[in-house]
Amino acid sequence: MFFDRAERGPQYGVNKTRTQAMPESPRMVPLYIARIVDLRVGQSVSIRCRACGHVAELAAIHLRERLPRDAFVKHLGPQFRYQLCGHKGAEVDARRALGHYG
Repeated sequence: MFFDRAERGPQYGVNKTRTQAMPESPRMVPLYIARIVDLRVGQSVSIRCRACGHVAELAAIHLRERLPRDAFVKHLGPQFRYQLCGHKGAEVDARRALGHYG
């Protein structure tokens, strides 16, 4: 069944001048489905050793160049090994590189 505009009632328009002036918000990728390709260039990923607590910041572009594009970010932690303490496994915080903080 097709309706005419007159039959639907009043149309509530959007203030186009206001929406055009606002920049589009950057896309935010949820952590549970984020892949290496979703990491933003120019941002960094925080990696913390579970044994000694050392924190390292790796550039997202560095990870994008060295790791497969379709690898999940949530699976990166067990692959890291800290050289000084020798512990394998780390906590990866990629929220900023995925656009969670704008």
